[in-house]
Amino acid sequence: MSITTEADGERQIISMSGKLDSTNAPEAERAVMGALAEGSLKVVLDLAGLEYVSSAGLRVVLMAVKRLKAAGGQLILCSVQPGVKEILDIAGFTAVLSLSPDRPQALAAMG
Repeated sequence: MSITTEADGERQIISMSGKLDSTNAPEAERAVMGALAEGSLKVVLDLAGLEYVSSAGLRVVLMAVKRLKAAGGQLILCSVQPGVKEILDIAGFTAVLSLSPDRPQALAAMG
């Protein structure tokens, strides 16, 4: 799994590729929580390269959404691959997550 983080103004973009599972969920959690610790309240998770997400990975995403919402922030997932979207659908996450087709649209939605 590969994780990169970049700033775009007051927004943080975290890109993940590979498989997000119990092996690397702590690394993903550190990246997301690091963005929050730096004061970012607008986070885009770019999942263009993410092939698979396990329950451990879903937990990281759910925790990020809860913490951002509690702080008055926003999390948008973008470029979600069909297999990962199916997992999010089955888990019921698409009802509580904001999804965007691509990074430019996600950034535009955040303002």
